[in-house]
Amino acid sequence: MVSITSGYNYKCNNNLGGVKYIYLFPFVKYPRSQINVLNNVLNTFPSTTIFKFEFLGSPTLEISQEENDGGKFYNQSISFDLLGLNDSFEIQKLIKKDYRCIIEDNNGNIRILGLYNGLELNSLNSSTGSSKSDLNGFKLSFKGQEINEPFFINDLNDAGFTISGQDLDYLLQENGDFILQEDGFKIII
Repeated sequence: MVSITSGYNYKCNNNLGGVKYIYLFPFVKYPRSQINVLNNVLNTFPSTTIFKFEFLGSPTLEISQEENDGGKFYNQSISFDLLGLNDSFEIQKLIKKDYRCIIEDNNGNIRILGLYNGLELNSLNSSTGSSKSDLNGFKLSFKGQEINEPFFINDLNDAGFTISGQDLDYLLQENGDFILQEDGFKIII
């Protein structure tokens, strides 16, 4: 049994809440020997393409530790909104398979959810809203259970992940925002 070895000091209040990026990719059952973790960091993972999802508002990431007759486990869930209903066919594909999710928070911390057991899409709702300011899009919620809390990733590429479409260059404004077409899509250079 491991005992604590130090206390906890008050940290500066310069940490930002919120999720900056969300990446999803299909869950594939790999042998544990192909997933290299040390302490709470995922070092290597089989070569995998991940897909970036641009969300509306602030996603909700919740991690809670619980215990039952089988032992202790961590509930992992993430919920977010996607703008627009025109990709309904692609979104419906999420129902048919379990996924893994990588998030990067506003402090630059990268974590993986569903590493060994995957996440399931437990809620998918679409809405056009009743006024112009309401969501016209999808609300997605994924959940799963793992023995450990989500592992950190120091560098996506070094760990074996490639972001789909990462090699595309988009036209940006001086402030770093994307220049969008009338249909909301980014302009590719």
